[in-house]
Amino acid sequence: MTCEDVRANSIVEKYLTGRLSEGQRQEFEDHYASCDGCFRDVESLSAIKEELQRYPRTRIARRSLRWQWAVAAAATLAIGGILLFEMRPHGAGPAAHPAVAANPFAELAQFDPPAWPAVRFRDAAPPEEASFRSAREAYLNHDWKLCTSSLANAAVPSRHAVEAEFYLAICRLSGGDPPGAAAALRHVVSAGDTPYLEEAHYYLAKSLLAENDAAGARRELSDTVALHGDLENQAAGLLARIR
Repeated sequence: MTCEDVRANSIVEKYLTGRLSEGQRQEFEDHYASCDGCFRDVESLSAIKEELQRYPRTRIARRSLRWQWAVAAAATLAIGGILLFEMRPHGAGPAAHPAVAANPFAELAQFDPPAWPAVRFRDAAPPEEASFRSAREAYLNHDWKLCTSSLANAAVPSRHAVEAEFYLAICRLSGGDPPGAAAALRHVVSAGDTPYLEEAHYYLAKSLLAENDAAGARRELSDTVALHGDLENQAAGLLARIR
């Protein structure tokens, strides 16, 4: 799928309104994960969609809502990524917008939360494992506040400690708390050779980019590349863009 395909077939709007087939959805997600322009369009139109949904249904007819969506979508695509910084919710209110706009690495700091694979529990799971499972469900629903709270306060089983710390960091980063994410990711890195070491370096770089720390991000990306894992190419590409 190319950017031309996306624009010609209104793929972004269909994606956000659930009108793509499973195959088309996966193909588009693979595309916009590596395409800054399409990623900005998704973020911008998602913000517009949330803004429109704030209106009570009793005050806005369905036909009017579709019309406003179409106009907003056309305007957004015409002016590129400007609305990303003007309308995109960050959880910190309007005061957060100037900081985002002032950070030259804000775009490079964007990311898709990594998948959290299914966790096997015993049939009669103790309360701490049940709480851990609830945190994972909140993560899958992109409820970053609930997931952060659950992981931060749960008595996580020791065999899941590094896993919990890693996904706590991702929740904090997704919820607009780069410093908190960075602190948790440093704990994961300090744990040594775990299944989360490579990802911890990579997302720590993302956290540092969100804080406008290019030097720190370069170090973490270099460490990611040195591990020669699944994220090697992504880290190398990102590193090349901030040198």
